[in-house]
Amino acid sequence: MDKMELDKLQMQYYPLKEPIVKPFKLSKDEVYKLNIPKLIDQLILIVSILLKEGYTLSYICPDDFVLKNDILFLNETRHVVLVNDPIKIKTKDCFHYKGLTATVERTYASVGIFVFYLYTRKTKTVLKEEDYGKLKGTKPYYFIKNTQGPNPILFYL
Repeated sequence: MDKMELDKLQMQYYPLKEPIVKPFKLSKDEVYKLNIPKLIDQLILIVSILLKEGYTLSYICPDDFVLKNDILFLNETRHVVLVNDPIKIKTKDCFHYKGLTATVERTYASVGIFVFYLYTRKTKTVLKEEDYGKLKGTKPYYFIKNTQGPNPILFYL
């Protein structure tokens, strides 16, 4: 899938005229400004659009995204793969879950690891119950847990 096709699909959901485009940065100052629940919804939409077209993301890599009028858009397709593609080599600054080989499971786990980072500023490749701390019992906790199981889903209310 090329970037123009993906952008066109995303613009069906967020029709922006002359959007203001900013890089998506994860510096501590920038993360505090993010509306993380909205970001989760936008990330779920991106993954859903890709899956509908037979693609997914090999990993969540912040450098692949931009903000257009504060809405998350995938701006780079280097980690977009066909659903049944084998694993591609990890990129240094990507969020990945150690040990998963199935493409969609790996994508969902990567989304969960990324959301965990947004809330905790901790980078992990495997999550244990004690890692969640103050997140336990919250909506983000259940969202992340649902991405890590044997039958992962992206579900956020």
